[in-house]
Amino acid sequence: MKKKKISKAKEEIHEVPEAKVDSSHFKKQFIIIVFSMVVLILLVLFVYWYLQSIQTVNYEGIKFEKQKYGKMIFYYYYYTLENPAGNVIKYNLYFRNDPRSLRDIPVTGNITYPAEGDYMFVSVNNSGFEKCGDSVLAMGTLGGFLSNNYINFMLASPDMNESRTKNISYINCGGNVTKTTLLIMVGNETKITKKDKCYTMEVANCEILKAVEKWELQSLVDARKTEANKESIYSLK
Repeated sequence: MKKKKISKAKEEIHEVPEAKVDSSHFKKQFIIIVFSMVVLILLVLFVYWYLQSIQTVNYEGIKFEKQKYGKMIFYYYYYTLENPAGNVIKYNLYFRNDPRSLRDIPVTGNITYPAEGDYMFVSVNNSGFEKCGDSVLAMGTLGGFLSNNYINFMLASPDMNESRTKNISYINCGGNVTKTTLLIMVGNETKITKKDKCYTMEVANCEILKAVEKWELQSLVDARKTEANKESIYSLK
C-alpha cells in the first residue's frame, strides 16, 4: 500500500490591528445623560415648589395652608399650647381672609393676655354694627378663639344704658382700666391701638371679621416673640 503524502500548508499568521474606539462619543453621551437627569430633577423640584407655593401663604414666618370647601377658601394653621392642666393640645386656626391682606390693618402695641386665673373684658359698642352681615360671625369667632385658648373673658358694654339693660359690666377705655380690656367700636379706620391695659379695635366699612382675624393673627405673632425659646409650644396667655 502506497503511503499518501500529506502536505501541510504553511499557515501564515497575520496580526489583526486593534480596533480604535472613539471614546469622545461615549463621553458626549454620558454628559448628555447626566445633564438630562439634572434638568429632570430640577424640573420636578420646581413643580413641587410651585404647587406648594400656590397652596400656602406665609405671614411673618407663619405658614398657612389654603383649603377649599365647596366654593369657599379657608387659610389654615395649627399650633400647640398648654392647657391649665399642663397638657399640650393642638389648636386649629382657620381664617376666611388671606392673612397677607390683613397687613393693611395697623396694630399699635403688643397683644398680651391676663395671667392664668385672671380674666379680661370684651366691651362691644353695638351701635353701627347692625348693618354689618359679618358681625355675628366675627363675635362668635373671637369668642371661640379666646375660649379655646383658655383665656377667660367677660362681656361688657361701653354704653351705660345697654350695660344696665343686659346686666353686664360697663367698661369704657376713657377711665382708669384695671383689667385687660378689648373695646370694639365703629371708627373711621380699621385699626387696633393699645393704651395702658385697654385695646381699642376700631372698625370701618363693616370690616369686623377682618379686624377680629387681625387680632387673632397678631396675638399669635406676639406670642411667638415672647415664647421664642420654645420650639413648638406657643401659649397665648
